[in-house]
Amino acid sequence: MVGAGPAGSIAALLLARSGARVALVDKAAFPRDKACGDLVGPRGVQVLADLGLQVPDAGQGSDLLAVGPSGRRSRLPAFTGRSYPGHGIIVPRLALDHTLREAAVQAGAVPVRARITAIEAGRDRTVDAVIASDGQRLAGDAVIAADGALSPVARCWSCSTPARGVSTRGTAGCFLARRARRTWA
Repeated sequence: MVGAGPAGSIAALLLARSGARVALVDKAAFPRDKACGDLVGPRGVQVLADLGLQVPDAGQGSDLLAVGPSGRRSRLPAFTGRSYPGHGIIVPRLALDHTLREAAVQAGAVPVRARITAIEAGRDRTVDAVIASDGQRLAGDAVIAADGALSPVARCWSCSTPARGVSTRGTAGCFLARRARRTWA
């Protein structure tokens, strides 16, 4: 799993809980803060509840006011859905990311601090491994790129190829599968 933000940590948590061996790779030391994303909407609140996770120091609100860098304001009403509550939470990314990453590590994911700078692909363009800036090679049965909107892994792999991956802003960007030959060590 490349990227230990919310998408990568939740995916690593679920995989580790299922018994998979997971390396959770991120370039940053944790806990770390980010300038964005302090609001978790009602559906995200339900995901956290479904995972059995509580984020410390999270404020709760049903009608939230988001204020952008320019001062522009947007009211974000929260309505109760069939499968989610009628409120969001406000929590610094420092606390959210730390909580999610720690849950993944406690479930068995192995934290790896590394900046991924290259991939190793087979002749059929499946990903065999990701390579860190220090030369460390991480291989596994699958690589999930959850390393952000400007994903270095997706750039290396050319994730824009429609048959090979799906690029989605703000979520795990690409799933890069390969045949099982080796596992990371």
